[in-house]
Amino acid sequence: MKEKILNVKWLSEPNVGTRQIKDGDDKIVITDKTGKRTTLLQDKIKYPFISEVACSLLIQTTLKDIQIDIEEHYVYNGSDIPAGLEFFVGSKEDIRFLKGALPHDYVLEHKAQFKDAFGAELSTAEFRRLTSLMFREVIKNTGTGTIKANIMSWCVDVFQMTLNRRAWK
Repeated sequence: MKEKILNVKWLSEPNVGTRQIKDGDDKIVITDKTGKRTTLLQDKIKYPFISEVACSLLIQTTLKDIQIDIEEHYVYNGSDIPAGLEFFVGSKEDIRFLKGALPHDYVLEHKAQFKDAFGAELSTAEFRRLTSLMFREVIKNTGTGTIKANIMSWCVDVFQMTLNRRAWK
């Protein structure tokens, strides 16, 4: 039987902000979170959103509880919604989607840390499926309707399975 997510709830709510581009950001060279040298401007374009406070999400599954603690100032890219689909599902800057993308992106970026929490014996496909379901439950809890949340979750899973496969290795 596949593990199911029963509930997700924020133990401490995130405060998601947009990283503001400033004059001179193109002249500041940094090492980004992947270890690559880049400009602050390019980093803000690649990761435009920031968790302005530390926050925690509790995921209750049929088998266990998993807590995801996200540090203050964590930067991420948010929901990758193609422009052609925004008419149907909404803007990638919609706070509901940004709150859902926050723990999803965090777990993906720290998958080695969370693989054991979700289950060391899980296949990559099952781990990916559970993170997509986590995204769905978070956006449902922020006011997204069930049908739209299911569509968004399916799109996230398909994107992860196809265009973002490399991130799951």
